[in-house]
Amino acid sequence: MTTLFFEMNGSDISSRIADEGRVPLVPLVHVHELSQGGGVMKDGNVAVTAAVVNHPPVTPAFGYRFDARDRSIVVSGDTARSDSLIELARGADVLVHSAVSCQPSIALSHASPMPLRSSKASSLIVGKDLIEI
Repeated sequence: MTTLFFEMNGSDISSRIADEGRVPLVPLVHVHELSQGGGVMKDGNVAVTAAVVNHPPVTPAFGYRFDARDRSIVVSGDTARSDSLIELARGADVLVHSAVSCQPSIALSHASPMPLRSSKASSLIVGKDLIEI
Protein backbone atom coordinates (compact mmCIF):
# COMPACT_ATOMS: atom_id res chain seq x y z
CA MET A 1 0.00 0.00 0.00
CA THR A 2 2.84 2.37 0.87
CA THR A 3 4.58 1.74 -2.45
CA LEU A 4 1.37 2.49 -4.33
CA PHE A 5 0.86 5.67 -2.27
CA PHE A 6 4.31 6.92 -3.26
CA GLU A 7 3.71 5.97 -6.90
CA MET A 8 0.35 7.75 -6.93
CA ASN A 9 1.87 10.92 -5.43
CA GLY A 10 5.23 10.67 -7.23
CA SER A 11 4.80 13.77 -9.37
CA ASP A 12 3.75 15.91 -6.40
CA ILE A 13 6.53 14.59 -4.17
CA SER A 14 9.16 15.13 -6.89
CA SER A 15 8.04 18.70 -7.55
CA ARG A 16 8.13 19.54 -3.84
CA ILE A 17 11.67 18.20 -3.57
CA ALA A 18 12.78 20.17 -6.65
CA ASP A 19 10.78 23.38 -6.16
CA GLU A 20 10.52 23.68 -2.37
CA GLY A 21 13.76 22.02 -1.30
CA ARG A 22 11.92 19.31 0.65
CA VAL A 23 13.79 16.20 1.65
CA PRO A 24 12.79 12.95 -0.07
CA LEU A 25 9.81 11.42 1.71
CA VAL A 26 10.40 7.72 1.03
CA PRO A 27 13.46 7.32 3.34
CA LEU A 28 11.53 8.94 6.20
CA VAL A 29 8.70 6.38 6.19
CA HIS A 30 9.19 3.14 8.12
CA VAL A 31 6.15 0.88 7.88
CA HIS A 32 5.30 -1.49 10.74
CA GLU A 33 2.37 -3.78 9.98
CA LEU A 34 0.06 -4.42 12.95
CA SER A 35 -1.88 -7.63 13.44
CA GLN A 36 -2.92 -7.16 17.07
CA GLY A 37 -3.36 -4.47 19.70
CA GLY A 38 -0.65 -3.28 22.08
CA GLY A 39 2.18 -0.78 22.19
CA VAL A 40 3.04 0.76 18.84
CA MET A 41 5.82 3.17 19.81
CA LYS A 42 7.10 5.25 22.71
CA ASP A 43 9.60 8.08 22.99
CA GLY A 44 10.18 10.95 25.40
CA ASN A 45 7.08 12.81 24.19
CA VAL A 46 4.37 10.28 23.43
CA ALA A 47 3.33 6.67 23.81
CA VAL A 48 1.08 5.20 21.11
CA THR A 49 -1.12 2.19 21.83
CA ALA A 50 -3.36 0.34 19.36
CA ALA A 51 -6.49 -1.70 20.03
CA VAL A 52 -8.29 -3.98 17.63
CA VAL A 53 -11.81 -2.58 17.17
CA ASN A 54 -15.00 -4.17 15.86
CA HIS A 55 -15.51 -2.83 12.33
CA PRO A 56 -16.99 -5.60 10.21
CA PRO A 57 -16.24 -6.58 7.54
CA VAL A 58 -12.79 -4.97 7.91
CA THR A 59 -10.35 -7.05 9.93
CA PRO A 60 -8.20 -6.09 11.52
CA ALA A 61 -9.28 -2.52 12.22
CA PHE A 62 -7.56 -0.38 14.85
CA GLY A 63 -8.17 2.50 17.23
CA TYR A 64 -5.17 4.42 18.59
CA ARG A 65 -4.38 6.14 21.87
CA PHE A 66 -1.76 8.88 22.10
CA ASP A 67 -0.56 9.54 25.66
CA ALA A 68 1.58 12.63 26.23
CA ARG A 69 2.69 14.15 29.52
CA ASP A 70 -0.34 16.37 29.93
CA ARG A 71 -3.13 14.73 27.92
CA SER A 72 -4.35 11.67 26.09
CA ILE A 73 -6.25 11.41 22.82
CA VAL A 74 -7.98 8.35 21.36
CA VAL A 75 -8.78 8.15 17.64
CA SER A 76 -10.98 5.54 15.99
CA GLY A 77 -13.13 5.16 12.91
CA ASP A 78 -16.71 4.03 13.01
CA THR A 79 -17.19 0.72 14.79
CA ALA A 80 -19.82 -1.58 16.12
CA ARG A 81 -19.79 -1.84 19.92
CA SER A 82 -16.17 -2.47 20.78
CA ASP A 83 -15.14 -3.30 24.34
CA SER A 84 -11.49 -2.88 23.37
CA LEU A 85 -12.20 0.70 22.21
CA ILE A 86 -14.06 1.44 25.44
CA GLU A 87 -11.06 0.18 27.41
CA LEU A 88 -8.62 2.12 25.22
CA ALA A 89 -10.61 5.35 25.80
CA ARG A 90 -10.97 4.87 29.56
CA GLY A 91 -9.72 8.06 31.27
CA ALA A 92 -8.76 9.78 28.00
CA ASP A 93 -9.09 13.54 27.67
CA VAL A 94 -10.41 13.42 24.10
CA LEU A 95 -12.06 10.76 21.93
CA VAL A 96 -12.21 11.43 18.20
CA HIS A 97 -14.58 8.86 16.75
CA SER A 98 -16.64 8.85 13.59
CA ALA A 99 -20.19 7.60 13.79
CA VAL A 100 -23.01 6.98 11.37
CA SER A 101 -26.69 6.92 12.24
CA CYS A 102 -29.49 5.79 9.97
CA GLN A 103 -31.77 8.00 12.07
CA PRO A 104 -30.71 11.63 11.44
CA SER A 105 -32.63 12.93 14.46
CA ILE A 106 -30.38 10.87 16.76
CA ALA A 107 -27.20 12.00 15.00
CA LEU A 108 -28.20 15.67 15.17
CA SER A 109 -29.31 15.54 18.80
CA HIS A 110 -25.83 14.41 19.86
CA ALA A 111 -23.74 16.52 17.49
CA SER A 112 -22.07 18.61 20.20
CA PRO A 113 -18.84 17.33 21.79
CA MET A 114 -19.22 15.60 25.14
CA PRO A 115 -16.42 15.19 27.69
CA LEU A 116 -15.02 11.76 28.54
CA ARG A 117 -14.05 12.93 32.00
CA SER A 118 -16.07 14.84 34.53
CA SER A 119 -15.86 15.48 38.24
CA LYS A 120 -18.95 13.33 38.93
CA ALA A 121 -18.78 10.38 36.53
CA SER A 122 -17.00 9.33 33.40
CA SER A 123 -19.61 8.55 30.79
CA LEU A 124 -19.64 8.56 27.04
CA ILE A 125 -22.96 9.05 25.30
CA VAL A 126 -23.23 7.46 21.87
CA GLY A 127 -26.62 7.90 20.22
CA LYS A 128 -29.05 6.56 22.81
CA ASP A 129 -26.51 4.25 24.47
CA LEU A 130 -24.81 5.15 27.70
CA ILE A 131 -21.51 3.38 28.17
CA GLU A 132 -19.84 3.77 31.54
CA ILE A 133 -16.09 4.32 31.26
